[in-house]
Amino acid sequence: MGHVVVTRMADIEAVFLDPDTYASSNVQDPIFPLAPEAADVLAAADYDPQAVMSNRAEPDHGRIRVHTRAGFSVRRLRNGKAA
Repeated sequence: MGHVVVTRMADIEAVFLDPDTYASSNVQDPIFPLAPEAADVLAAADYDPQAVMSNRAEPDHGRIRVHTRAGFSVRRLRNGKAA
């Protein structure tokens, strides 16, 4: 499928510690084709999705990322203190 879903903390840590293997470039893309009803909602003129950190372009991504670095730093993940 080209997607990975992780839920266990050990797996999340492994992903966060290996950015060369795991990227978030497609994090907002649907895994399966959208149902026609969902596609209609997304195509509506009044639908105005707001980008979040994972799908924002620079420099916004970096500006927002600063606030999450402390909680998800490599050091904290290695020490098991990110929970």
